[in-house]
Amino acid sequence: MLLVILAPLLTVGALASLFAAPRRRLARILASASPLISLILLALPLPLPAEASLVWLPVSLAPEPLRFVLDDGGRALAFALLALLTALQWSRLDRPAARRSARTAAYLMTLAAIASFAAANPGALLLSWAWVDLLGFVLILMLRQSLPETAGEGAAPADIRPVAALALNSLGTLLVLVAFLPALTIQGAAPSNLSLASAPVLSQLALLAGIALRLGVFPPQLALPRFGFSEGGYDVLVRLVPAAAGLRLLGQVWSPQAAVALGAGWMGWIVAFMCLSAFLGGVRWMVRHSARSAQTTLLAALLALAGLAVLHGAPPEPVTRAAGLVLLLGGGLMLQYRGHSRWQKWSAVWPVACAAIIAGLPFTPGAALGGALYGALIASRAWGVLLTAGLLHIMLVGNLLRLAFQSGQELPAGEKLVWLAYYGALTLCLAALVAWPVLVFLGGPWRPGLTGGVAFAAIAAGGLALAGAARRLRQPGEQALATLESLTRFDWLPRGLSSIASGAAGAVRRIDSIMSGESAMMWSLGIAVLIWVLLHGS
Repeated sequence: MLLVILAPLLTVGALASLFAAPRRRLARILASASPLISLILLALPLPLPAEASLVWLPVSLAPEPLRFVLDDGGRALAFALLALLTALQWSRLDRPAARRSARTAAYLMTLAAIASFAAANPGALLLSWAWVDLLGFVLILMLRQSLPETAGEGAAPADIRPVAALALNSLGTLLVLVAFLPALTIQGAAPSNLSLASAPVLSQLALLAGIALRLGVFPPQLALPRFGFSEGGYDVLVRLVPAAAGLRLLGQVWSPQAAVALGAGWMGWIVAFMCLSAFLGGVRWMVRHSARSAQTTLLAALLALAGLAVLHGAPPEPVTRAAGLVLLLGGGLMLQYRGHSRWQKWSAVWPVACAAIIAGLPFTPGAALGGALYGALIASRAWGVLLTAGLLHIMLVGNLLRLAFQSGQELPAGEKLVWLAYYGALTLCLAALVAWPVLVFLGGPWRPGLTGGVAFAAIAAGGLALAGAARRLRQPGEQALATLESLTRFDWLPRGLSSIASGAAGAVRRIDSIMSGESAMMWSLGIAVLIWVLLHGS
């Protein structure tokens, strides 16, 4: 199986990274070339079995081995992730070298993510997710130690919250564990065969809550984490990999029967929270003076659109595959993009092309996502959700266009190798995103229907208009954002609990003053008589 080949290769690259000193040329070559070699091996049509099993504990403790199946959906996401990792390697040539342990953690996190894409039973899924969480935490710590004293534009080192990120991701893993507890007691249960329609409502809600935490679309003010590192660093993996894992699981386990089992009430609340979260993120990004300073919500709207499509009856696996490709490759391209500089104005071609793909450009994954989303919403007659999804989509495209033409960092003059590597990294992400003619497992061609074509024209025109009017809309947008955030802020909860506790304590004190005063003997005698009467009457 390809996973059995990729695992040793990435592990060797990770170990070589620890010894990649300037005097050790072989270690440096292995450390730098392992992602590209893995990408090539994954793209080749090798006649290898698609399934592998791993006995990780004695049979008495774990009767079912860990099972991994790298089907077309998992292979597409693994290809996108390896292409992103290779591009990250290329785009960092002019940056100060990160700690070698950070590159090691990045390689091992990529391997754990590929294992999560291929997981075919609850044990394999939960263990791979736990490794993604742990290695992401280690990667944040390693990158935090590599930060200079002045972090430049973006969050300061004091704002980096690795423990908070670990807690959110671990909570998502715990909720998925709660959802799979009934299946873990049945030998042979697998997420690909597990129907949410037959699971208890609590399991379904726990699973959706865990996926929502992974996608970053809930709670409303957390979205995708921001850690304050420079664009194009390994922190891109920490931002995008958990969301890609959540998309993959959503495509594996969701079915139209699950929506019927949950009922219209729960589905309505889930859709409302998802739309609210993405809308808050889009408005927050739109009202910022710098589009680069609000990248916490970079693709929260995209993830919400994919979730809305699946929840309203669109085919889960094709939609999540297309959204995962756009997330990893399109989001990676945007996070690596350094801005529209004075000497490199033509560099805006790459992010503009990416924005067009996200808007639903025909024969791209964006067309598959947009056509499925709006087709499903029209078929289910969810007109309010359709309008909300269209606004979210327009805000996403408009903000991406703002980011494309935002002034940014200059590439070093005269460094031809740095220029070539940087633009090669952007080209690799864009080429991998539209490589369906030669790589069948990516799922193309994505031919747009009438609905998708009309949606693309409307979204592209609306995004262009919004990007042009962003400056005039900033002040009313700030007022609307302040109002919405005041309604969705959770700081009322501790105050409410404190008020309840204070009220209960006051009631206890009043009762105590009544019962223990001068009339305490009379109260005691009265209670004793009451108890005797009750016992005598029974």
